[in-house]
Amino acid sequence: MLAVALLVGSAAAFTRSERLKLSASPVGQPKFGRHLSPTCGCSRAASKLSFLLRRPERLDVSVVDSDGGHVATLADAQESEAGIVSYEWDGRDDEGQVVPDGRYRLKVRLERDRRTILIPKTILVDTAPPQVRIVEAVTTEAGVLVRYRTNEGVRVRLLLDDEKIAGDSRLKP
Repeated sequence: MLAVALLVGSAAAFTRSERLKLSASPVGQPKFGRHLSPTCGCSRAASKLSFLLRRPERLDVSVVDSDGGHVATLADAQESEAGIVSYEWDGRDDEGQVVPDGRYRLKVRLERDRRTILIPKTILVDTAPPQVRIVEAVTTEAGVLVRYRTNEGVRVRLLLDDEKIAGDSRLKP
């Protein structure tokens, strides 16, 4: 009798897991600001995190570190309608402290569906400003030529007497 009960239970679990594989995930289309610098005082000081919720659900949403450890709570038992659901994360943990540099992910717990989904897309927290080194600065007939090196991609703006005279080009090292 015990063997029959185990066999029936295994078959039911197998059937449920196969059905879950074939159905669309209840959470999809994640869109994140991929880089976050909570100490910069700039537009990247917070990141918008959004995803598609395919049906109404009660959500717990949190940010986890690369090891899956809890970092910050974004929603706790929040009733959400189907559609795009958005949150903003400022790169701080639940105590308000800036998190260490690294990659973070969004964990979504669906209470009624009894599932937890770890969204694979990551958010990179980077609090170190880029390092810029002037290699050469020379005066030419056309103006001043400045050559420099950076350790990461930067947005260059050239100021003269606190007025912008050139910029907004993205340059990579």
